[in-house]
Amino acid sequence: MLLKIADREIFTKLVGVFNAYNILCVFAVASILGLEVIEILKEISRLDSVEGRFQCQVSKNGITAIVDYAHTPDALENVLTTINELRHGNGNVITVVGCGGNRDISKRATMTKVASRLSKVVILTSDNPREENPKDIIDDMKKGVTASKQSSVFIVLDREHAIKKACNMAGSGDVVLIADKIGLEEEVLNIAVVGAGESGVGAAILAKKRGYNVFVSDGGNVAPKYIEKMELYQIDYESNRHDIKRIKNADIVVKSPGINRESDVMKQLLKSGSKIISEIEFAFQNTDAHVLAVTGTNGKTTTVSLVYDIMKRAGYNVGLAGNIGKSFAEQVALENKPYYVLEISSFQLDDIEKFRPRVAVLTNITPDHLECYQYTFENYIKSKFRITENQTEDDIFIYDADDINISNHMKRNDIKASKLPFATEIKLDLGICLQEEQMQVNFRDNRYSIDTTLYSLQGRHNVKNAMAATAVAEVMKIDKEIIRNSLQMFHGKEHRLEKVPKQGGVLFFNDSKATNINAVFYALESMSRPTVWIVGGIDKGNDYSVLFPLVWEKVKAIVCIGKDNKKIVDSFKKIVPNIVETQSMDEAVLISYGFSEYGDAVLLSPACASFDVFKNYEDRVIGTGGYASLLVAYMAAKRRIPVFIQEQNSYPGIANKILSKYARNVFVAYDDMDRFFPKHKIINVGNPIRQNLSFVQWNQTNAFSVFNVDPDKKVLLVLGGSLGAKLINEMVEICLEFFEHLNIHLIWQCGECYIEKYDGYNDLDFVEVYPFIKRMDMAYALADVIISRAGAGAISELCMVAKPLVLIPSPNVTEDHQYKNAKVLEDMQGAKVFKESDLEENLDDFKEEFQSLIESPTTQKLMSIALKEMARPDAARDIVNHIVRCLK
Repeated sequence: MLLKIADREIFTKLVGVFNAYNILCVFAVASILGLEVIEILKEISRLDSVEGRFQCQVSKNGITAIVDYAHTPDALENVLTTINELRHGNGNVITVVGCGGNRDISKRATMTKVASRLSKVVILTSDNPREENPKDIIDDMKKGVTASKQSSVFIVLDREHAIKKACNMAGSGDVVLIADKIGLEEEVLNIAVVGAGESGVGAAILAKKRGYNVFVSDGGNVAPKYIEKMELYQIDYESNRHDIKRIKNADIVVKSPGINRESDVMKQLLKSGSKIISEIEFAFQNTDAHVLAVTGTNGKTTTVSLVYDIMKRAGYNVGLAGNIGKSFAEQVALENKPYYVLEISSFQLDDIEKFRPRVAVLTNITPDHLECYQYTFENYIKSKFRITENQTEDDIFIYDADDINISNHMKRNDIKASKLPFATEIKLDLGICLQEEQMQVNFRDNRYSIDTTLYSLQGRHNVKNAMAATAVAEVMKIDKEIIRNSLQMFHGKEHRLEKVPKQGGVLFFNDSKATNINAVFYALESMSRPTVWIVGGIDKGNDYSVLFPLVWEKVKAIVCIGKDNKKIVDSFKKIVPNIVETQSMDEAVLISYGFSEYGDAVLLSPACASFDVFKNYEDRVIGTGGYASLLVAYMAAKRRIPVFIQEQNSYPGIANKILSKYARNVFVAYDDMDRFFPKHKIINVGNPIRQNLSFVQWNQTNAFSVFNVDPDKKVLLVLGGSLGAKLINEMVEICLEFFEHLNIHLIWQCGECYIEKYDGYNDLDFVEVYPFIKRMDMAYALADVIISRAGAGAISELCMVAKPLVLIPSPNVTEDHQYKNAKVLEDMQGAKVFKESDLEENLDDFKEEFQSLIESPTTQKLMSIALKEMARPDAARDIVNHIVRCLK
């Protein structure tokens, strides 16, 4: 900028009228202080831009980026006016702007008005929200968007993503203004997390990703997988103690749901006035996702699983979190999907502040966990209703209209959200109700019915779960046929009124997730035959009187197991003639079977916390599976010789599908195999692997004596099978120069059929070529990254080895099972998958992905953690133990 001051022209690096005023002010002050005019002007000409004030950078493709901490409407107008005066041609101005939290709210809408008036495109984002919910700040800023400017204003809550979006939108000649404190020292929050489990570590990862100082404290031992995650993200933690002073000094304490508010550490924090929130609250404050939340005493898991299934079938990019699946906070930190379905407990709701689900579901309320609520049912009810606390009339509250506890609370308290009821006992003009086994839906302009007798999940309680899930689907405007298909095909979660194979005409039911009275009520109500009831555990303030009519009608004997049997015995001794106390699950099942007669049922429904164990005691012998033994296994079954099969792949072949009809059990290595086999027959044990692979990490030192590897180089292990894989070998040959450029040592198993062709590459000092690697454990130990096929056996070994994977499935296998195996690992973030057809067309994508992987220790570590979680090192032992039990 050229200025004329005191009849002298000076050039300054600073630009804009506002800076001209600043310079004149500096000149005036310096003159009053008696400095020489020429010296003042010389110093002014040397001035650089202050950090964070109109800092300018021009890219190679002609995009100008300007960073200015314009945090008031006036400052923003000055900056944008200057930009518009200086820009030339048809270039556009793209502004990224946010407002800080816990500051002047009135300026937020004005900031947006200024930005949208002087910019072609405006991106609203988060800028140091402090203790405010970023979404609330954005809502305030949106009020400044006029109707004519709505199409040019975007919202990207994550600041980094917002800047990337602006840069991607810009072209040559455009100016990107980042009205932000980038490069400036920001106020950094101190976050303490109490509890180092799934939710606690997830919250810590999110806090770390947001740039906060994080400390995790756990009063007990911390599981190795969580230690590994914390060390990966360089999170400070302690175990087997609580540093109360350090926790108290935190700005925010994130409490894991498993930490009781009556514990010593929480009492001290509450007394000191520490700000305490839940992991759910913390994650919610750091995402702009559309949240659908389900709470209630019973039915939560089934309902959220149904909602998730329906939304996935409808094509939604949705996450499943809360009390189910991976931590909500960790998912927000690492992937941040646009929709989340959350299962929420009362403990998590106790520590919310601004948590506001757009759709809230309350399945039912019956007494549970009263020991945590001063044994007062009303306290527990209030805790459940906190799910509606921050909802507005724009949100939806879905609830069971049959539930008297819900109805009474709603009569006494105002619920601001729009209400959508469901019921099986009463007729509803608006909502979802039951009429002669038909679920009647009447919401908005939709009216239709679904036959509940066709549901995959049976029982009156599951009809209600289906109603709640359908209500959510209706709010999300999902087609009724998608809803119908899900309700008819969805398989419930394990241990919820799960049938187990008969023994001697006695039907066993595993309902071990029924840890409260209401859940047991539904289970007993579903029993249609004389029942021996296995009950007990750690009592939670249960009132058993509500069960008296059902127990009188259906229960012939009670078998107690657990610590608090006296209360159970005293409650039922006048109703049930046979009550026995046992010390183990084995003893309980055997005694229950002894009480049973042909046609009876044995029901494990504890009513207490927490027994999640049930064994099938049916005698059996061994059979085999697969094409080679199809006829043998079939004939064995016909001769009443019990058979079981093992399915190694994620997608079974025809033979095992046929044999599963006759097998007593099917050993599998992947989840969700009930798509192919009867659920009650499945035992997920994994695939057996070579035992020496358990020691791969320990053998790394010895491995250097087996392979001629430079310790300073990354090692790539390429496996194409014992005979070799043509395309993999060709790809490796083409990429040799690329691998050398990345400073990689290559251990290459090319296969017996190809060794003659590729043996000459052993002359290269960074390549070792083998027809077959005999000491695979040593090769695994050295490898930093492995390229492999995706056969079942290989997958099982590679999970155990837990080295980052690039999988190239063979296309020439039955049912394309290698690709399906590989996709399971990719979906769990344990591998990158390339089809042969993709590699034949273009290797550039492979090279880019591979280089990104080999140069990112963090990505490698995350893949390793994911693979370890899928590893099943004891598969062989588990199969043998099961067989031994069957032979007894």
